[in-house]
Amino acid sequence: MKKSRLYTALLCFLFSVMSIEAQVVFDVTNDAGIPIRYKIVSETDKTVAVTGGAKFYQNVKELIIPETVNYNGFTYTVTEIGEWAFTSTLARCKIERVILP
Repeated sequence: MKKSRLYTALLCFLFSVMSIEAQVVFDVTNDAGIPIRYKIVSETDKTVAVTGGAKFYQNVKELIIPETVNYNGFTYTVTEIGEWAFTSTLARCKIERVILP
């Protein structure tokens, strides 16, 4: 009986771990020298979302987001802007204009 419960618990744990998808987040500096934070949306399609970096935008009025970014030898297409991408808990983000490709 104890072995059965142990196996059941182990299987539940393994299924829960397998269902968690790792989120890869990285920073890439744009042509203006401003770091932008990205999250990989699809490793298969090589797409990313802008997810943040507001701490980098304290004195930035205009932010240019590139069409593609390179990370670990792969080129990813920027397909999304995250809901909180330009929000800072420090309220120092002063962006007035975002330029998309």
